[in-house]
Amino acid sequence: TSHVYYSNRSASHGALKNWTKAAADARECIKMSPLFIKGYYRLVTALLELNQLDDALRAVRSGLQLDSSNPQLEKLLRQIKVRKAAEKKRQSANDAQVSASSGSSAKPRTADDAVAKEMMDLQEQFVATSREYNVVNANISKAQREQKVADLTRKELRGLDEGTKMYRGIGKMFVLSSHGECMKHLQSSIDVEKAAEKELMRKKDYLEKRRKSQQLNIQELTGSLRRPRQ
Repeated sequence: TSHVYYSNRSASHGALKNWTKAAADARECIKMSPLFIKGYYRLVTALLELNQLDDALRAVRSGLQLDSSNPQLEKLLRQIKVRKAAEKKRQSANDAQVSASSGSSAKPRTADDAVAKEMMDLQEQFVATSREYNVVNANISKAQREQKVADLTRKELRGLDEGTKMYRGIGKMFVLSSHGECMKHLQSSIDVEKAAEKELMRKKDYLEKRRKSQQLNIQELTGSLRRPRQ
């Protein structure tokens, strides 16, 4: 059974308004394939229908970390924010009524514990992503440097007679090699480093998107903590 099967079954449950089963299948889909964006869309949709707004918010942010400009997830995020704002407004009104009826002069809390905890989690994730991003950047520079050294060495060797015997470094040893063997080894090294650089650039692009998404989420949460309740 593949992740696509659970995604499709989640959609079928949703069509029948069976949102609990739809959410369960969407979670199984994500478990099997964490990079499958549609799984997050299915899960967030089901959680919204179940009015599990905090879980929906966590799920949509996880999806946006993979694809920060996904229009379906961005639309769901806006819906969640509208619903949470309305819920917060109702709760504030209820708190004011309770305070008035009890004669309490205590002020309501200005920061929600769940939001504060979520912000701390996001900050930790951002630090971890930034650390990984820096490591990838360093490895890209290393791969580019190795390519440049190998290419310069290859250009120098082209000026030598093909019958020239030379030593090639292997670890801490030097092995007597022919001109052709050294040229072949240098070309192989360049190819390996180019492939490594290409893969690292893809990873850098992914991490950059994830960092931007995490930054935006932190800014939004910081704003909600600082914003006074009406």
